[in-house]
Amino acid sequence: MGYRRAIQDDSGVSSLFGGMAGLLSGVITLAMYLLQSPFAAELYSVGLIFGLVMCAYFAGLHGFYNPLKLGAFVMASTAAYAIAFIVAAKITEIVGAGWSARNPGSNPLAPMFAGGWLGALIVLEAAVFLFGPRDVGWQPIGKAALWSIAGGLLGIAGTLLDGEFGPTPNEPRLLYPIWQAGTGALLGLLIHRIWSTAPAVPMKARLDQANPEPRENLSVVVVGGVFLAFLLAFLGWLTSSQIRQERRADEQHAVLEDILAETPPRATLPDRAPKRPEDMLLVREIAGHPAGKAYANPYSGVSVGAALYSVRYGTEPEVGPDAVAVEVREMPNAEWAHYQSRHPLPDVEAISPESIVPVTQAGANMYKDSLARSSDGTGWLCFRWPSGNFAVSICYATPTIDQEFLKEYLEKYPSAL
Repeated sequence: MGYRRAIQDDSGVSSLFGGMAGLLSGVITLAMYLLQSPFAAELYSVGLIFGLVMCAYFAGLHGFYNPLKLGAFVMASTAAYAIAFIVAAKITEIVGAGWSARNPGSNPLAPMFAGGWLGALIVLEAAVFLFGPRDVGWQPIGKAALWSIAGGLLGIAGTLLDGEFGPTPNEPRLLYPIWQAGTGALLGLLIHRIWSTAPAVPMKARLDQANPEPRENLSVVVVGGVFLAFLLAFLGWLTSSQIRQERRADEQHAVLEDILAETPPRATLPDRAPKRPEDMLLVREIAGHPAGKAYANPYSGVSVGAALYSVRYGTEPEVGPDAVAVEVREMPNAEWAHYQSRHPLPDVEAISPESIVPVTQAGANMYKDSLARSSDGTGWLCFRWPSGNFAVSICYATPTIDQEFLKEYLEKYPSAL
């Protein structure tokens, strides 16, 4: 029980050293971001560092050596930052302000207060459950909840100072050391207050049956157990989600490599006078859809020389619900025309390769591309096919497919599939 007496006798030491430990954690976190460490990009990195540094403080100054409790606090701290981050991002989506983890200088204050408050609430309550006396009651739990409001204010302060004094408002430089130093001081002061008001029980008295060691408050133990179990379950869910995302990214990378492996040799169009878009497109009304202005871009193509001819149909051809967009690309050869029809956007296709499938429409073989089509039927649904050295694309914003467009363009550009 010596550590309890030390805390009682040194009322300011706990808060001071807790703040210093938090500041050290914040500096380490900031250094990771400045050095662009890959570990800094992980959602659990900030909370993990804070938890480890604060556990060193709890063990070194207060004598809390139980490895299970120290490990549980690291777990709670790791979950605290991740939960605060997710909640702040969700609140920002609701209020409609743009936000990102690397853009705190322009963050709205409400999400930053919510994130700072929630993170502080979790670590303070975890400290009460794990490092408080065996007979800790509800009063310290309520005190931790009240003090966590200061965590929200620290989040706002760090955000405002980043925007005012940071080299750029898009880098979280001051937010981390300010919040972590302040929350570390709160942790130190909270533990001091809890133990300084707890009755010290001498060893002789504990051996006396008339003065047994204080018993746990069963209701607090249950709530604390549920609280920590929830945090552990959240970390399990977060870890499994990240594993799934990494596997999905690996699959997408493999698909992209396969697509790029099919790329034909680089080629360019022969030098000749550009064609008129009216000669390459059907610039007239089709199936009751009036044609808009036709365009020609003789130098369209990133990895290969190509000429693009485009026109849109409909009463509001640019954005209307009856819009139909047609593009005809003149490629260097038939091989490139087939590749353009099958893989119009390799990077996007890799995300959802099942969205481009071979189909038969209007009596011809072609590719159906639903990458930009939403589940509610909105967005563009495209049909593409090669024809000689031309790649034809017809995209519908309409919920239904008017076959007349396909038939008329197939007559001009028969499918080579």
